[in-house]
Amino acid sequence: MRFSYFISALTVGTTLIASAPIEERDTVKDYNAPPGGDIDILNYALTLEYLERKFYTEGLANYTQTQFVDAGFPDPFYANLKEVLLDEQV
Repeated sequence: MRFSYFISALTVGTTLIASAPIEERDTVKDYNAPPGGDIDILNYALTLEYLERKFYTEGLANYTQTQFVDAGFPDPFYANLKEVLLDEQV
């Protein structure tokens, strides 16, 4: 009987230790977001948007509509790229 109480107490104690947080942050002094969090993800997405805008801006500045048509693209393709550029600039 004592052995079962000992095993029960040991199991409860082990469970409490295992469920304790691994790392606690000092919430009073640490106002920075953890690395790899939402802010880093949003900054990465914003950087991709800037790269897309630069890609379309330089591509449309370096090539004309006739060059796109000569390369085999359909006639409205250049206008569609301009529309995408306007969307990226917003």
